[in-house]
Amino acid sequence: MHKLVDVDPQTVLQNGAGFLFVDRVLDEGPGWLETEWVVEGPAGFFRGFGADLYLPATFQTEHVVQSGELLIYQVYGATPESDGIGVLSRIRNGRYRRMVRPGDVLRTRVELSEQVGPAYYLSAVVRHSDGGKVLSTELAYTATTAAAIAQV
Repeated sequence: MHKLVDVDPQTVLQNGAGFLFVDRVLDEGPGWLETEWVVEGPAGFFRGFGADLYLPATFQTEHVVQSGELLIYQVYGATPESDGIGVLSRIRNGRYRRMVRPGDVLRTRVELSEQVGPAYYLSAVVRHSDGGKVLSTELAYTATTAAAIAQV
């Protein structure tokens, strides 16, 4: 198991600075981890007008996907530079329950539900810092080699 609590998520996710939706890993254990994101970004990330801005579900989903990628790294131990990465293959049963506003703090727990060969099935729950549920979903990833991705 790779420890991620003291690791900058950017070094694992390899996303551009403007497209990183996980600030840090709060806690972790075998087959689970918790991430945090303080929702900030350019005005183009948000919808609405004036003080009534909200974060679209697509960015909330990307936060969950990135949290899942960190869990795959923790479990599988691969990095894009070495021999593999987790590729998202399915999102299902997404339930969006609450608006997310600029400055909100999201805490997400992702858990490995099952692993079948190179397939990883995860569940995720996103909560607001006040404890209210924001989003819950199930994700599936396929662990594959970076060389195979380059050939596609």
